[in-house]
Amino acid sequence: MTDEEPTVKIILSQGHDICGECERIIPAYTVYEEVKGVWDGEENIFHTCKDCLSVRRVFFPRSWRHEDVWGCVWESICNNYGEIPEDCYGQLTDWARGKVIDMVNDYFEMSEY
Repeated sequence: MTDEEPTVKIILSQGHDICGECERIIPAYTVYEEVKGVWDGEENIFHTCKDCLSVRRVFFPRSWRHEDVWGCVWESICNNYGEIPEDCYGQLTDWARGKVIDMVNDYFEMSEY
């Protein structure tokens, strides 16, 4: 298989799909992003819940990285010494905002040692 432009769809969950970022079950009747494509000759399908999608859109708007958004957020927090621009928080879903705040708090707790 050769690499091709990925297709991106917003799908209504039937309640059996799992987010590739946070590994939570995507609840039935909620929307999520599905990306299908061929990268490095391998066909892949990625599902991203609305919470993790809000993180990718805010922090990594031009990224096609999948199944690593929370690792990238942690790296960004560490590289910026725990500083996240205030306007970013307001663009996240409630769940994603809480997770980012927890990660920032974890960073500051770790840096106390």
